[in-house]
Amino acid sequence: MLLFRSRRTKLITLCFIFVVLLLLAIQPMVVASAGGVEAKLKGPGAAKVGQAFETRYEVSHASEVYAQDVTFTYDADHLEFISASTTADGVQIIQQSKKDGSIRFIMASLNAEDAARSGDKLVLTWKAKSANKQSNTVITVKEATIANSDGEETRVEGVTYKVKIKDKEKE
Repeated sequence: MLLFRSRRTKLITLCFIFVVLLLLAIQPMVVASAGGVEAKLKGPGAAKVGQAFETRYEVSHASEVYAQDVTFTYDADHLEFISASTTADGVQIIQQSKKDGSIRFIMASLNAEDAARSGDKLVLTWKAKSANKQSNTVITVKEATIANSDGEETRVEGVTYKVKIKDKEKE
C-alpha cells in the first residue's frame, strides 16, 4: 500500500508541474543577459556510420531549475534520434514530441535537491546515418526556457554541437 501511495504522490506531483508549466506559458519571460544562463552540449567529436553515440545537455549558471522546455534541431539526413533519459531520478521528462529534424522536451525537477544540482540533466542518444562521404553535422539547442520555484522563466541562450560523421571503412 505504501508503494501505491508513493506512485500516486509522484503522479499528482507530475500533474501539478504540468499545470504550472501551462500557466507559465502566459507569464512574461526574463531574457538572460550576456554571461548569464547558458545551455551546453557535450559529446564525441566524431561517430562512424551506424554507430550510436550520446550527447549530454546541461544548463549552467542557474541556481535552481524546476522546469525546462528545450527544443533540439538536427539534420535528419545525417542523424537519427534514438532516445533520451534524465541523469537523476528526481528529474522527469514530462513530454517529448518529435518532428523530422527536431525534438522538444518538457522536463521537471521533482525536488529541491535535483533542481539545485548542476551538471548534465539530459542524455540524448543518436545514431550516425549513412552518408556518401565524410560529413559534418550539428545538433542545436534551438529554444530553451527554464523556470524556478517561483515560476519565473528565463530564456536560455542556444548552443550548437558539431559532430563529424565518418564512413565505416575509413578510420
